[in-house]
Amino acid sequence: SFMSGLGLRMERDALMPLVRAGEDDELRDGVVMVVHAMHERRIVEDKSLLPLQAPAGLRLRLVDSDSSANQEEQIVDYTAIIGIDEARALVDELVAERLKRFPIEQRRAVAVLVKRLLRPNLESNRLETIRRREAARNAVKTVLLPIDPGETVLRQGERITERHLVV
Repeated sequence: SFMSGLGLRMERDALMPLVRAGEDDELRDGVVMVVHAMHERRIVEDKSLLPLQAPAGLRLRLVDSDSSANQEEQIVDYTAIIGIDEARALVDELVAERLKRFPIEQRRAVAVLVKRLLRPNLESNRLETIRRREAARNAVKTVLLPIDPGETVLRQGERITERHLVV
């Protein structure tokens, strides 16, 4: 019932090592530590799409647990962001490193459980992106430079200046 409450489906055999461990506080703390470490990572569904979708970087809105956004951050370096597959591999590494004192069956069960809980925690907000693009587009003022009829804008052989580029 606990697993279904989390929206997870797992084979009973996969969880038995954890069930048999009973109320082992050290094992529970180890699971919480791995889950917390993964929760702190910035995870996307497919990292290879980031440079294509946002070549100039991302504007990341940090949302509190009550769903209020109180801070934003600009990200141009994607090295700290990992894809979901990389995150799953990292779970195996963390479990092997931080829970090495536990039997392999328990470590395997923890890894399976944490991987099932793992979800991308960075997602694009297409509506907000469209809203901000429109706002930026609307904020640009049209500039008209008066040019009299017959006025020469550029003569043959003349160097192009910034004014020429504006006209």
